[in-house]
Amino acid sequence: MINDLVEDWCAEGLGLSFGEMHLREGMGVPTANIECRFSAPSFLGDTLVRSLEVTRLGRSSMTLRIRFAGANDETRLQATLVLVWVAKGEGGRPAPIAVPAAQREAIVRFAAPDSDIEGVS
Repeated sequence: MINDLVEDWCAEGLGLSFGEMHLREGMGVPTANIECRFSAPSFLGDTLVRSLEVTRLGRSSMTLRIRFAGANDETRLQATLVLVWVAKGEGGRPAPIAVPAAQREAIVRFAAPDSDIEGVS
């Protein structure tokens, strides 16, 4: 569920689908860290509302706060993810890169009020 949200956000919010990112651009955004808490159960057939906001944006990494809510806006799941922008480096191994300018500009639009965005005061 979390990865589906991140993939949708990249495609719809950042203008770069995972397919384009990986196959055409040779980049990726693997998860470096994830913390997740399930606050209440969800059941088959439940409709959940997803939200995502950026709490930190550095040169090559970003921290996302994700929430899934059920009926009456009841929190079902909260997660914090650190994603790192990478491209193939020496020997084909992923190496951190600067967030591409177009995506960086788009990411800032999703900044939480309490966010820490590098290069923005």
